[in-house]
Amino acid sequence: MMAAQLQQASEAASSGSSSEATSLGAAATIAPAPPAPVAETVPLRNRAGDSNSPYVRAQADTPVHWQLFDKEAIARAKQDNKPIFLHIGFLACHYCRLTTQDSFSNPTIASILNESFIPIVVDREERPDIDAVYWNYLQLVNSSAGWPINVFLTPDLEPVFGGSYWPGPGAESSGRDEQANGDDGDEDEPIGFLGVLEKLRQSWTEREAQCWTEAQETVVQLRKFAAEGTLGPRGLLKPGEAKSATATYLSDELDLDVDQLDDAYTQLKKTFDPVNGGFGVVPKFVTPAKYSFLLQLGSFPSVVQDIVGEAEVSSIVQMALYTLRKLRNSALHDHLAGGFGRASHTINWTLPHFEKLIPDNGLLLSLYLDAWLYSLRATPAQPEFLDVVYALADYLSSAPVRLAGGGFASSESADSYYRKGDQHMREGAYYVWTRREFDTVVSGGSANGHNDMDVRVAAAYWNVLQDGNVDRDNDPFDEFINQNALYIKDTSELARQFNIPQENVDRVTAEARKKLAAHREKERVRPQLDDKVVVAGNGIVIGALARTGAALKVGGQDAAAGSKYIDAAREAASFVLTSLWDAKEKQLYRVFVNGKRGDVLALAEDYAYLVEGLLELYEATGETSWLQWADELQKQQIAQFYDSPGEPSAPSHSSSGGFYRTRQGTDAASGADLLRLKDGMDTTLPATNAVAASNLFRLGSLLADVTYTHLARETIHAFEVEMLQHSWLFPGLLAQVVSARLGGPQIAVVDAAEPTTVDNLVAAYLQKPRGGLRSLVYVGGGEDRDGSKAWLVSRNPTLSSLPAEVGAYVLKGGAWEKATRADLEVNADASA
Repeated sequence: MMAAQLQQASEAASSGSSSEATSLGAAATIAPAPPAPVAETVPLRNRAGDSNSPYVRAQADTPVHWQLFDKEAIARAKQDNKPIFLHIGFLACHYCRLTTQDSFSNPTIASILNESFIPIVVDREERPDIDAVYWNYLQLVNSSAGWPINVFLTPDLEPVFGGSYWPGPGAESSGRDEQANGDDGDEDEPIGFLGVLEKLRQSWTEREAQCWTEAQETVVQLRKFAAEGTLGPRGLLKPGEAKSATATYLSDELDLDVDQLDDAYTQLKKTFDPVNGGFGVVPKFVTPAKYSFLLQLGSFPSVVQDIVGEAEVSSIVQMALYTLRKLRNSALHDHLAGGFGRASHTINWTLPHFEKLIPDNGLLLSLYLDAWLYSLRATPAQPEFLDVVYALADYLSSAPVRLAGGGFASSESADSYYRKGDQHMREGAYYVWTRREFDTVVSGGSANGHNDMDVRVAAAYWNVLQDGNVDRDNDPFDEFINQNALYIKDTSELARQFNIPQENVDRVTAEARKKLAAHREKERVRPQLDDKVVVAGNGIVIGALARTGAALKVGGQDAAAGSKYIDAAREAASFVLTSLWDAKEKQLYRVFVNGKRGDVLALAEDYAYLVEGLLELYEATGETSWLQWADELQKQQIAQFYDSPGEPSAPSHSSSGGFYRTRQGTDAASGADLLRLKDGMDTTLPATNAVAASNLFRLGSLLADVTYTHLARETIHAFEVEMLQHSWLFPGLLAQVVSARLGGPQIAVVDAAEPTTVDNLVAAYLQKPRGGLRSLVYVGGGEDRDGSKAWLVSRNPTLSSLPAEVGAYVLKGGAWEKATRADLEVNADASA
């Protein structure tokens, strides 16, 4: 195969880019819309400036005649019978910037792309559906993938060949060419971007028919490879039929059981790093879904702990907490202003991929919140992690991440200028320090700062060394010579080492942190902000800030900070409602950027993450409007993305249950009906179907809606085959198996005033770490001026029988009883 001929030469060339586990999915026929007529005499022009995406617009300054992923570009490829070169990247990505700098700005490469290909550029944050298709392709042929994604396609969008970062001619002087191509003395000449282009041009010219045939064969293989969520049972019971609303429904229909949690833990333990924390090898990614699952095992009902084992559950929780401590102290953590980098170049978290992705940090806020709440329950006198919770919540709820209109940006770049006036960007330039600069800043400008006790303590605290703390083996491009990435190496012996009290260490490091942060803000150039408001990412942050605010606000912890975070979440939700939701057409749009709404309709992940965020905001505020909107959005997600069993068969419909990423039918924005995928495995982001199943269970409980509960179970069914074989890859869906098996309590609060002041029970509810299904519904005790109580009762008739007396109640056997703290715990009889 032509792809195979190039593969061996370019495998090492892709090694410089980051990689992580893929999310597989179901497949559909790749077929573009009928081409629109394009005049042959019209030359291609660079259309990147026509896009609203900051990443795509950045390509407008290159000599490549970039096209957008739309009908016009695909029609042109068909008319000219030229292969498509598809580049997928994002603004924060270091290797994406290098590709633009070293390859797309090169006249020779630009000339070949313009003459022999139809070059198309895509922002993966704007179009993750396109990204997912070709990510799966790279996983199929390379067993790994990363960004940027560079693939060559037939005019029918079928992949011919692809990879990630290939060094361009501009990389040769910096040494990136040899490193990225794995130059280890082999006689084979390494292949870079220019070599790939020349070989692909030659192959298309001399063996076009073979390229078409092999591309079509690849699509067949891709359909088999990306079949997640389409192999499960068909023809499941419909809502209202026998057993559809009982606790035993799931056990009657499939083999998944709570004991799969034990299997998942056993497999995760095998890949756990007991020295450094985390899982896997470099590049080492932060995967919040895994650690959330491990923490939840400590909060699941006793029946789960009986199956897994009490000692094992304790060990599981400690795996998560140990990793969170390591991450807190690591170089991934911005110790001066909050926020975490995306991944680590090193096994011990000492050299990050410096880009900050806002959704990742929202997930980490929820994770550290659960860790703090778990610690608050286990060791109330000395709880951990609250400092990280504050730092993350402040980072997300402040400028520049929190934008003027209330929405949240999508990312901050890895690369920046070290000083104002510099001409060249460097990776991590905003975050690293030489020992000399560090000493000068901490000492307040003293010439002999290196001898000052405070300076030496601060330098030891953050492991700042005279010649830098980045190992040369981890710095192949010589970008970090004499530079220090701040990380806390070991504090246990610091007071003894310097023979000073621990409180002095705390004082010195706190003062040094303030000085370093102020200097950095004044003298450094902050990394570029991608100010796209993406619905999915905003939903994640809305939920995290709402949960955090509620947990801090109740119980007398910190009402002011709690209100601040809830207000930020509420304002972001209002921005999405007014700017990205078309109430008349019942359509959600994915992106707001450059002062206007984008044309791309929201994907299933946007609905899932936003609904979850709105449910958290409802629980934090008691404002029924958020629950109403979540209910409306959930209905739209089902209507547009659900793979309903029993529906007429179609190439892109498997009738297996669960949610596809995209709608069925031609995508008007792209002019093509791309490979339809289902997202069930958790990667750096939780799987869409895991979040959707959780939302359905919660809404089913809140609104007494058996259809929602049925669809949640059916969604789990869709991934049964894969989960039974590889349970540890599906921690999010495994958590929903617990909800399906054991149900959970429904608490109703009757209150004429602010809901969170009703009694200590609500505080206990809001300060309980995640672990199993539970729901909290607010019913105002006063006049129903806004109609919210009437709407709640119409959706959940059981609420009509609530006592009028102010207080908290739990539903047992169809009747409401005064709730107690014990009712907050999930139990096997809760859903009966």
